Amino acid sequence: MENKEYYELLGSKLREGREAAGLTQDQLAKAVGLSRTSVTNIERGRQRLMLDQFESLCSAVGKTSSEVLSSTASLNYRNAQPAKHDLRSMPEVARFVNEVKKGSGGLK
Repeated sequence: MENKEYYELLGSKLREGREAAGLTQDQLAKAVGLSRTSVTNIERGRQRLMLDQFESLCSAVGKTSSEVLSSTASLNYRNAQPAKHDLRSMPEVARFVNEVKKGSGGLK
């Protein structure tokens, strides 16, 4: 899977969560401090996410980052070497984010 396809899949998972939560793109955008255009672009895989944006979007649609990431983790990839910004190359991201949210600081 190419990076473009990965972000399209990630965006579609966030869109599914938004729709299941009964939110419009505008409502979601306001809830997380983004523009509606940014939400549209994220859902279509055209805009990359910063970790804090990803976590805010997941929370706003009632999903954990682990749930969203796990839906993309088992996919087969064409590239043997993941790109540096590819979430698969950071297997501890979901654990770290969850620990930070719980107040443990995440680093040991």
